[in-house]
Amino acid sequence: MKKIIFGLIGCLFLAMPAISLGETGMYGSFNAGFAMPVDGDMTLPGTGSVELEYDTSFTVGGAIGYMVENYRLEGEVAYQNNEVDSIEGFSLPLDLGIGILNSMEVSVLTFLANGYYDFDTGSAFTPLITAGLGFARIEGEMTVDGLSGDEDDTVFAYQLGVGAGYAVSETVSLDCKYRYLGTADPDFDGVEIEVASHNITVGIRVAF
Repeated sequence: MKKIIFGLIGCLFLAMPAISLGETGMYGSFNAGFAMPVDGDMTLPGTGSVELEYDTSFTVGGAIGYMVENYRLEGEVAYQNNEVDSIEGFSLPLDLGIGILNSMEVSVLTFLANGYYDFDTGSAFTPLITAGLGFARIEGEMTVDGLSGDEDDTVFAYQLGVGAGYAVSETVSLDCKYRYLGTADPDFDGVEIEVASHNITVGIRVAF
C-alpha cells in the first residue's frame, strides 16, 4: 500500500509536463466541509477486535503555499472530530457490563505537506489532483458512567485527492475537493484503532 501511495505522489510531482499559466507566488487558503470516516477496527489487548462505526462530522483546514505555473506546494493544518455511532452494530450509549459507555469520539489534527497539479483548460475552470504526506495527532476520548478519559498518539498521515477550482478574479479562486485521509494506527496505551476518512470540502484561495 505504501509503495502505491509513494508512486502516486511521485507521478504528481514528476510525470506531468508543466503548461505555463503565468502564475507564480505565495497564497493562503481556507477550506471546510464534511468528514466521513471509514468504519475501522479497534484492537483490544488480549481480546481481539471490534468494529467502530462513526457519524459524519466536520473538517476545517488552512494552508500557506507557493505556486509555480501549474504546480503548487503548501503546508496545511486541518482538524476533524468524529463521534462513534456504534460498536459491532450496537448503538451508543452501550451497557458494557461494568458500566455504561455514554460516548466515544476520535479527533484528528493533521500537519501535511501537500502537492497540487492544476490542469490548464484555458478558462477559469481548473481541474486538479493532489497528494500529501505528514503526521497526525489523534486523540481518542470516551465517557463511561459520566466519567471521561482520553489518550493521544502522533502517527504518520497521508492524503490523496481530486477536485476543481474556479478563478473569480486574478487573485481569488474557489475550489471543491475530495480527499482520502489515511494514517498509521494510533496506539492508546495498548488499544489500537484504524483511522481513515473520506473528506469533501469547499474553500477559497487568495494569492498574495
